[in-house]
Amino acid sequence: MIETNRTAYQRAVLKGGMEAASMRGAWLGVDLVGLQENLKAIKRSLAPGTRVMAVVKADAYGHGAQAIAQAALQSGASHLGVATVEEGMKLRRSGLDEPIMVLGLVPDAAISHAIEAGLQLTISSGRQIQMVERIAAGLGKTVEVNLKVNTGMTRVGCEPHEAPALMQYLLASQILHVIGISSHFGTAEGKLPVDAEAQLAKFDKLVRRIGLPPGQILRHIANSAGAIYLPASHFDMVRVGLAMYGHSPRGPEPSPIQLTPILSLRARIAQVKEVHAGASVGYGATWTAKQSTRLALLPVGYADGLPRSLSNRGQVLVRGTPCPIVGRVSMDQTVVDVGRTPVEPGEEVLLLGGHGDQSVSVERWAELDGTISYEILCGLGQRLPKMYYR
Repeated sequence: MIETNRTAYQRAVLKGGMEAASMRGAWLGVDLVGLQENLKAIKRSLAPGTRVMAVVKADAYGHGAQAIAQAALQSGASHLGVATVEEGMKLRRSGLDEPIMVLGLVPDAAISHAIEAGLQLTISSGRQIQMVERIAAGLGKTVEVNLKVNTGMTRVGCEPHEAPALMQYLLASQILHVIGISSHFGTAEGKLPVDAEAQLAKFDKLVRRIGLPPGQILRHIANSAGAIYLPASHFDMVRVGLAMYGHSPRGPEPSPIQLTPILSLRARIAQVKEVHAGASVGYGATWTAKQSTRLALLPVGYADGLPRSLSNRGQVLVRGTPCPIVGRVSMDQTVVDVGRTPVEPGEEVLLLGGHGDQSVSVERWAELDGTISYEILCGLGQRLPKMYYR
């Protein structure tokens, strides 16, 4: 369900207008206006003509790939990036005809499906080239491919000394149409990205050495961090994921580009319980009330992506006031100490997002969990229904 404006979205939430959210009692809000604003801010920082690939792998980092892909394309993205053939096929089935690049390597058994779906394939070896070419010829199809080069990440990609011969073969092929050459940064988010700068120099030297036809083949190496912190890496296209969703590649450090997180997590209080001093909460009885208080039960837990490490450490916003999570976060439920705040069952609580001057951020969760924002975001989209608004 996509609401047409933010006021309507808020009314729908308050009235339980979205059936799935109402039935579940907890939901993710995805702000497509914020997505558009983030993409505009990113595009303003790029040289004129530099394209943007919206990275929507992992169900758009938990935000919902189909809705995010459509909104990103409407906001100026020219390409979509996915990790698997299945992800690309789902977007094709949703009616999207724009270029979709599979950023990961495609298993042999999936190549024919990728070709039939018209996906752009990442190529990194002579063996892969031969396999894709043979299967495409058997299907009577041509395939758009992108040559990936390892410049220091040491993951997907041919070695630089192999690239010229592979590119020469691709340019001569009647079946494989090379549309790009790329690499990937490993440390661009660092405050002193020396390794990333070395990767950039290596990539730049390589593409100059190959002597690519001007304007015909897209050169791209920049991820969100590269797009923000290394302007020399922009080339013909940048691939943005985390920044598009409103988060700084440097975690809690604000981005020099104005970014707005587009994801929020809300739940309705399922139960309010009066307890006296000495009452314990949750598995393992890790929290005990020191005085009489009121506890609110939320129908959301670690199966929904709420990190278990928030047990007795995290906070939620109740009527804009921070209230602590008490006891262990369990699979499906979490308990919050609301003190004497006169809340009632059915009242909305904010677990992630902002309310007035107060906010709970993905970055804070990641800090408490000892992980990164990417993992938190990807873990939230599995079970919770989503509400989109613009």
